[in-house]
Amino acid sequence: MLSRLLEQCALSFDPKSSHYKIERSKESTARITIWREYGVVRSYTMESTYCGFDQGSFKVSRETGGCGFEPRSGKKRVSGYPEL
Repeated sequence: MLSRLLEQCALSFDPKSSHYKIERSKESTARITIWREYGVVRSYTMESTYCGFDQGSFKVSRETGGCGFEPRSGKKRVSGYPEL
């Protein structure tokens, strides 16, 4: 559900790059701990980049040192939260 909302709100969000499984290497993260200790069903980790989109319409060349990002992507992403 969250990935569908983010896809609608922020052009830079790529649902195909999202992973929703619990991996052994992530067992000590806050997200997994909160899920296990308190039973929080929907706990997510959001990752972002300032300079480094490597696909889509925001793709930039690292050789030129360009920064390609959607300026208000954070604001757009949180705009979908009330729907949850």
